[in-house]
Amino acid sequence: MDLSALKEKLFFGVHDVARAGGLTLPSAHVLCSRCVKDGRFLRLKRDFYVIADNFRQYGTRRRLQLANWLQVPSYISLTTALAYHEVTSQVPRDRFESVSLHRSKTIRAGNTTFVYHKLHQRLYFGFTRREDLFLAEPEKALLDAAYLSVLGHSAIDRDALDHDRIDAQRFGEYLTLFPQRFRRKMEALCRT
Repeated sequence: MDLSALKEKLFFGVHDVARAGGLTLPSAHVLCSRCVKDGRFLRLKRDFYVIADNFRQYGTRRRLQLANWLQVPSYISLTTALAYHEVTSQVPRDRFESVSLHRSKTIRAGNTTFVYHKLHQRLYFGFTRREDLFLAEPEKALLDAAYLSVLGHSAIDRDALDHDRIDAQRFGEYLTLFPQRFRRKMEALCRT
């Protein structure tokens, strides 16, 4: 059975396996289960697989793409986006943080962790599509990190930040869209 077409895909599901192998869906389910057990496939979530050898070779960009697809809708944010934009000197190794509308969750694959923090819909803004990634703008990534830090869900190292890479006007505009209690805390922090 030739499953080589799957090697070209970032990720795939049971239907892809059935098509590639000329199998029925029940047979494809069994094959996926066996391939996960013998280490050929990594199952990241229900009906979401990657070739294990491919995953080990994926660089940051491919893992960021996976992060966008593992939970839809979501966008890369927090320390991951701050590092991408070179706003922080802290570069999280094998940890990719995103913001989501649906649920907070953590997905582990090998030594890589994908973390999703749920934000209220009114705070789901301030990101753009860069080529094939949905990525927070630096100002929004900083606000997301600070907001979740205040809520006790995340931590931010203020000393590692390069404030010159933050557009103060955009930061202020975005800050006005957050809850008043958080705005007061941020304004007090900005004065210090």
